[in-house]
Amino acid sequence: LRSAGKEGPGSEELVLQNNKNVGYYGDIQIGNPPQTVKVVFDTGSSDLWVPTTRRPGEEVPAYDYSASSTYEVVPTSDIFIIVYGQGYAVGDFCTDDLQVGDIKLDHFMFAKVDNTSNLRDWGSMPFDGVLGLGFPVLTRTPGPTFLEALNSTGALEKMVFGFYLPKDE
Repeated sequence: LRSAGKEGPGSEELVLQNNKNVGYYGDIQIGNPPQTVKVVFDTGSSDLWVPTTRRPGEEVPAYDYSASSTYEVVPTSDIFIIVYGQGYAVGDFCTDDLQVGDIKLDHFMFAKVDNTSNLRDWGSMPFDGVLGLGFPVLTRTPGPTFLEALNSTGALEKMVFGFYLPKDE
């Protein structure tokens, strides 16, 4: 991820992990103090969602909103539901500080998901949530997508991104 098409200060190369050549995931930080959450960088969706429940064998949830001083509830009657081929996830909308690499977005709107039990094999995935990088028309969140938010702050010159995805690395 390189902001404003530049290298040097204000740019960041974000190294992603390969999940069996099917998906690529990496760390983001949410909240204050920052909580590290592993997300798959998904080009087929446009929402950020993170679970608030513990995965099997883990002591704490991926995202503990009660531990963040910058967490805020979004007052809406809408609920977040996203459907995948292997099931669906359900949650509520909120805002909190988001950092990806060295790029920070204050009060970014996303979904905190309290039910991943309907996602087949979710507990065995090496990541916690999803950061959607797809077209804005795909979003279910009543706010800007991650790329739209970056673009509106000037962190992106254009809403374009690229990946280098070597096989089996």
